[in-house]
Amino acid sequence: MKTRCFALILLLVGQSVSFAFEKELKELSATLAESIAKSGKQSVAVVDFSDLQGNVTDGGRFLAEEFTVDLAASGKGFKVIERSRLKTILEEHKLASTGIIDPQTAKKLGQIAGVDTLITGIVTPLGANVRLAVKVLAVDTAEVIGGTSGDVQITEPLQALFAKTQTPGQPDSQTSSEAGPATSVARQQIKNYNWEITECKLSGDQITCRVLITNRGADRKLTIYGRADPHDLGGRIRGGADPHDGERYCRIIDDAGNEYPVDSNTILLGISKMDYRFRVIANVVSGVATKAILTFSNVSPQVKRIALLEVMGCDEDNKDFKVQFRNIPLTKE
Repeated sequence: MKTRCFALILLLVGQSVSFAFEKELKELSATLAESIAKSGKQSVAVVDFSDLQGNVTDGGRFLAEEFTVDLAASGKGFKVIERSRLKTILEEHKLASTGIIDPQTAKKLGQIAGVDTLITGIVTPLGANVRLAVKVLAVDTAEVIGGTSGDVQITEPLQALFAKTQTPGQPDSQTSSEAGPATSVARQQIKNYNWEITECKLSGDQITCRVLITNRGADRKLTIYGRADPHDLGGRIRGGADPHDGERYCRIIDDAGNEYPVDSNTILLGISKMDYRFRVIANVVSGVATKAILTFSNVSPQVKRIALLEVMGCDEDNKDFKVQFRNIPLTKE
């Protein structure tokens, strides 16, 4: 009798977890459907969801399928493209299919697939739950027009799906046992953001560093400073709004002690570029990874490591802060 009761309890617990999983996904997809409908968009494609490094898991593909079904059933008047067709398009045109998509890829994918909206997602396993952050992108501008995030409880059989990874550009059949999971170069947690360097690459005399920034608080604006215009006396920004602007910039110091300021005209934060005040400002959504790209020129080709990478930023509290990474290895083309 005790064995039967125990089995019944296990069954009920499993059904409860399954119900919670479906309920949470439907609530998240309903929020997205409302955003799409309000924006007036007519057609939607859901790309594979990925982790913070851009790696796709079977769990990420599974969640993308679930969102596709829920959005198609929402009855909000927009069309949802079949994901098998989307996969064919991606393979034919060799486009990235992960949750981390740059503006150029978004625009090209939209044109080829005939959609005006993309749904992308970042999945972060947290024990028995996964943290799911989903964005709605307008393909013509790659602007985030909607988003939602939440913790989704998953059953034990589903947890195995999130252990098998696929690095972008690899075939679906390749798993983490063959390729190995992607690892970040360095991580920091500053000002309620997770800062993660995924790569610093030396090409000729130029170093490009890619950083993922994940907001762990409420939606907010984030500023990253480039260097001041060298043509302005004293390093002041045109208009002289702030005498300290010339002191705010991102930089690297190489293993020989040489300092290189960031190239202001190439710095990118999400889809935002440096403005006339030589800073870049972006709206960062809670729980959603935002990609930053920092470029440094006239670097010695003999450099092997970055002794220091320093990112200068400002949060909505108008207080400056620095994020420092040390001893970063370089990859070379």
